[in-house]
Amino acid sequence: MVDNTWATSLFQKPLKFGADISLHSNSKFNGGHSDIISGIAITNNTGIGEKIAAYRFYNGCLPDPFSAWLLRRSLQTLSVRLERQVKSTAIIAEHLRQNNLVDRVFFPDIDGKQLTNYGGLIFFHLKATSFETVKTFMSNLELFDEGTSMASVTSAVANPWTGSHLSMSEDEKRSIGLDEFVIRLSFGLEDVDDLISDIEKAFSLAESVNQKQMR
Repeated sequence: MVDNTWATSLFQKPLKFGADISLHSNSKFNGGHSDIISGIAITNNTGIGEKIAAYRFYNGCLPDPFSAWLLRRSLQTLSVRLERQVKSTAIIAEHLRQNNLVDRVFFPDIDGKQLTNYGGLIFFHLKATSFETVKTFMSNLELFDEGTSMASVTSAVANPWTGSHLSMSEDEKRSIGLDEFVIRLSFGLEDVDDLISDIEKAFSLAESVNQKQMR
């Protein structure tokens, strides 16, 4: 079973590589507008498909009609949205690699066979001496909403240490290589030059705070 939410059905097809079930959170790229809660399980195994259908029938795992309509609307623009988000992600990833305050950019290996492309979400690690640098960077972004929203038409910034992984202990987070200086950016459909300008402004202010902390 593969969670294919981030690769999307356009860029990775798990069933072709031996997976039994491919899962998607439709609330992310498939929906793309942060306005539905939905999911989907895809299988080419008749037996598994019958079990999923039976579970859905008896447990009522069905979207409401309006959410189904919104999802249908969104799927019609999935490829167009991803084309823009992939382009922005690649440009900004390279921009981040050249920034003196960034010591690592996390990006998946696009082998062209299993994973054919990727976009919309990126993580990077700040060379910071205190969490104040992280807070300064995040709070001074104007085009990025602050929070756990992602894979939408609007950009967002989050700190996994205090956000998505908040329920884990410090030891658990560090055991998976996560510290408080990791930042997650989700790119929407805004102009990439505007996003870069916004990021650079936030970096400038964050670097000033970081230098003060080092004194």
